[in-house]
Amino acid sequence: MFGKKISELYIEFRERMLAKKLSRELGTSFQNSTSKTVLSGTETLTLSAQTDKKREEVLNNVTDIMIAAKNNPDKMLDYVKSAGVKVYVIKNNSKLLKNIGEEDGFILPLSGVKAAMLSFALEKKVSFKTPVMFVFREEMLDAYYVLQQFYKWYSYKSGLPGFDAKTQDIFKKYMTKGYDITKLTLEETLMLKEAVARDTDATNFAIEVAKLRDGGRNVLNKMQDGGANI
Repeated sequence: MFGKKISELYIEFRERMLAKKLSRELGTSFQNSTSKTVLSGTETLTLSAQTDKKREEVLNNVTDIMIAAKNNPDKMLDYVKSAGVKVYVIKNNSKLLKNIGEEDGFILPLSGVKAAMLSFALEKKVSFKTPVMFVFREEMLDAYYVLQQFYKWYSYKSGLPGFDAKTQDIFKKYMTKGYDITKLTLEETLMLKEAVARDTDATNFAIEVAKLRDGGRNVLNKMQDGGANI
């Protein structure tokens, strides 16, 4: 399902560029913190050397951390805590994350009603802004799922693009069944592409580790079937 959506993304991206953008905005560009996409004529040039370098650094560093921790989820999360990030395990409120539109694991800063609901459920106080954190239901504390979420967090803290609030909002809508990406602007489409890339990197890493170890088959199947919707 997720693989199919990626294919549709690139098809729609190309069609939208050709039909609605390039004819009117030749020479326009989109830039994030580590890459730049330039449109000229009917061609697209993406300058992503810095992004690629950071991706390689993330891959190498997470691999080293995982090996040192023997992919033990408790030790992986201890590393997160040592960086000053709080980790919560939900025992009696399994619908909390679904109600605020979040998944188990790495959660980016929230604001407004979502932040208030989350802070009250976790700490019995109301705050309309919450920091980066990890929140898991007990049943999701699986080594491979924790590894995937750890990888996303490490990508975020390493400065890879795709994690700003607007991009993540688009990504969450994209992962909703039936969402029409043809309504996105060119800039929004490129932002979505980065978010998809970050999620894919994390999922592929966890899948490769699961393939090499016993006991990872159930999570491996979930990741392959659902991608970001584990």
